[in-house]
Order: sequence, then C-alpha cells, then structure tokens
Amino acid sequence: MDRVVEYRIDQKDAGKSVGQALSSCLELSGRQIRRLKFQPDGILLNGKRTRTNALVQAGDRLTVVIREERGCDLIPVDGDVAVIYEDLDLVVVNKPSGLVVHPSPGHYSDSLLNWLAGMGFHGLHLSGRLDRDTSGLVVLAKNGTTISRLARQKEDGRFQKRYLALVSGHLFPKNGRIQTPLGKASGGGMRMQVAEDGKAASTWYDVVQEYETYSLVSFKLDTGRTHQIRVHMASMGHPLLGDPLYGTPDVRLGRAALHAAEIWMEQPFSSAPLHWKVSLPADMQAFMRN
Repeated sequence: MDRVVEYRIDQKDAGKSVGQALSSCLELSGRQIRRLKFQPDGILLNGKRTRTNALVQAGDRLTVVIREERGCDLIPVDGDVAVIYEDLDLVVVNKPSGLVVHPSPGHYSDSLLNWLAGMGFHGLHLSGRLDRDTSGLVVLAKNGTTISRLARQKEDGRFQKRYLALVSGHLFPKNGRIQTPLGKASGGGMRMQVAEDGKAASTWYDVVQEYETYSLVSFKLDTGRTHQIRVHMASMGHPLLGDPLYGTPDVRLGRAALHAAEIWMEQPFSSAPLHWKVSLPADMQAFMRN
C-alpha cells in the first residue's frame, strides 16, 4: 500500500528548495529523494508534480508518495503472535520466546516474519532484532522510509527500550553502568566475550527485586551488540538464569530469562510520543512464583 506523507511548509523553511525541504523536514535521504523523482506522483508541490530545485514558500503543501518495491516472498505460516500496535507506518508485536525473527538457515518458514505474513502483514522491515529465545516487544516498519527514520531515532536517543532479566545472585551496587567492549569468542559460532579490542558496549542496569538466590533486573542499552546483556552480566559473575551459553541451563526455563518489556519512541512522521509495555511471559512469572 502506498504511504502518502504531507508536510505544510512553515516560515522557517520558506525559501528552501524542494530537495532541501525533503531532507530537513521529512528527513529523507538523498537516495530516497532520487527514487521519488522517478515516480510520476512521487513529489508534489501544492498537488502538482515539481522539481527538487523549485523553491517553497510558507503555506505550501509538499507531498510525497512512498511506494515500496516488492521484496522477496515469504512463506505465510499460521502462527499466533500478539499485535500490540499498528498504524500506517508501524506494527509492534509481543514475540514469544523460541521464535527467530526472520528466515535463516534451518528456519526458512518458521520465523516471526513468516507468522506475520500468515496474518496478512507483508513487506515488513525489522527495526532491531531479538535473539530466538528472548521474548518481548519488536517494532517493524511498513516501508523503507520509516525504517530509516527509526534508525535516526535510535542514533539520537529518541528510541529507548527496556529489558527485564532474571540473573543469578545479588548485584552490588544495585544500579550502574557496565562499559566493557565485546568481541567474538574463539571457536566460531555466535558466542561473544569481553575483549579489549572489541566494539564498545554500554549497559545500564537497575535491580528491581531481589529473591533468595537471584534478582530481577532492568536494563537499558546505549549500544546494541550481540548478546550484550548476557555477556555483560556473565562478566560480572551474575549470568542470566537458564542461559546455555554464558551460564547454566535450567529445565524450568529452557532459555535465558530475558524479556524486551518496554519501548519509548516517536511516531516516525507525526513525532507523536509512543509507549508500549508488556508483562513478563508466563515461564518467567511461573519461575518467580516457585
């Protein structure tokens, strides 16, 4: 489906070219603008096709029509995933644990995207990923322009995500920041490790509740490295409960107890504040009750 976006030029943008207005007001990249130029109705000024070097005045209506190119076809599969939110640009879901987010070797037809295709959602773009066993909120974009705007929100801090995890033992201090670089562990595979020559990684943590032998901890990330929370916690001597890679498997959980619980962001085009929060999944709640 085409996405029509309209912007009313205000006094501060008067005198700019159409191209400059598309870049500064609608945050479109040069590539996106060039693509729109080749669509008959891609860029309209006051309802008429225009050149990108035309000048705009206060009160002008600048309209773009975002038309997605068809990507690779996904195999639609029946699945049950909770849709938390949907608008013209976004779909937000609560992913269950044990589900990969996109097709990959060994999972060509049993991913979150396959499930969503089975529910009638096609052409979605992932804005960040969760590990197969991590549950919680996933934001998907309905077009490439939206995914670019979400990337900018992540860069400037408007997009924030909070995780909850069950970790071994009791942390001291009870809140703080972990800043140790991470790199791939030797031996191949997905395993990561603290590495002096690795990529910078920054994790904020805050203890929510302490239990006899473990703690419920909240996390926010400044960076998004693979397995970042899991490796940082293990490096402190507090691996996530049930973590088969960095801790000890637990048959009561069957996975690392990590959940993407909360997201704050702005609607990509209207800038309206958006916020979603989902409860801990049943397996983590059951563990905490026992």
